[in-house]
Amino acid sequence: MNNPTVILVGAHGYGVRHLENLERLAGRVDLVGVVDPQGPPAGSFGSTVRCWARLSDALASGIRPDIAIIATPTGTHFPLAVLALEHGCDLYLEKPPVASMDQFEKLLPLQQPTGRAIQIGFQSFGSGALAEIARLGQPTSVATWASWIR
Repeated sequence: MNNPTVILVGAHGYGVRHLENLERLAGRVDLVGVVDPQGPPAGSFGSTVRCWARLSDALASGIRPDIAIIATPTGTHFPLAVLALEHGCDLYLEKPPVASMDQFEKLLPLQQPTGRAIQIGFQSFGSGALAEIARLGQPTSVATWASWIR
């Protein structure tokens, strides 16, 4: 069985974390390209693969990734998600998945006929917090406080 192929859209900011995870998963997934107008970060795992400034250019080149990871500014998520779905990709969208409820309500009907999956990322699930809680033993309670400005 072939490894799933992945294209990373957005290699800077939180995209760097995706590059680290893709490097960790090397041998189980194949990074086939990076899309970022700045190119991949210097010396990163992503610097060893092809790079395009735009997803449309990458897909026009003939590559057909199984998975598109979209880690770009929120306002770009919807058009990139639509393009990736049109080209047969499963999607991993960083949160928030789209910029408006209208776009969110349009995304599902676009996804359903493709049969492709969409996963929304949330950094806390990628943190070491759950492993640390497990290491400490059986929790008796969990509480959290947050102050996010959006």
